Amino acid sequence: MRKIISLMVVAALSTVILASLSGANTGFGNLKFPTIEIHMLDGKNMTITDTIWKGEIFPIFFSSTISRYNWSSNPNYKYVFFDYNLSALNTFGAEFVFELEQYSNITLKTITDALLKAVELPSLITGYTNGQLLNLGILPGFANSTIPQKPIIGYNIPWQDAVLIILIISAIIVYYIFKPKND
Repeated sequence: MRKIISLMVVAALSTVILASLSGANTGFGNLKFPTIEIHMLDGKNMTITDTIWKGEIFPIFFSSTISRYNWSSNPNYKYVFFDYNLSALNTFGAEFVFELEQYSNITLKTITDALLKAVELPSLITGYTNGQLLNLGILPGFANSTIPQKPIIGYNIPWQDAVLIILIISAIIVYYIFKPKND
């Protein structure tokens, strides 16, 4: 009985390892990202292919280095760089590619550096950077992205009013503590 269980465990682990090595478990399914031609700083023309998007750019983007939000579990991750048709770059994608073009080649380091620069740029939503929106789980490349409203908890009063309220409450407490006793 032990041998059968051991063989089943080995078979299951082997299947998982082979599936991950073959690239079958990429998480991208049948998605096909557009090929983008870019012009590097030194004049070379390079191509960002579907393989580069899936194997280099998205894994770096999914890391906590770029955003604290878990984009890999959000089905809208595919629109972070692309329009809703997955046929062209959106504004954030174009900003990322522009930053990437400032280097002479495409490496993990240059991709990371370009992403870090792109997240610091202002987004299409006034008052937010691309990175702030990404950290909230909001697509920065679309002007129609909405910021969820936080519920108001407590009161928002000016500090001068808060000081006045504290002084009045303190005076009442002091009065009752030091009030002469009527015998």
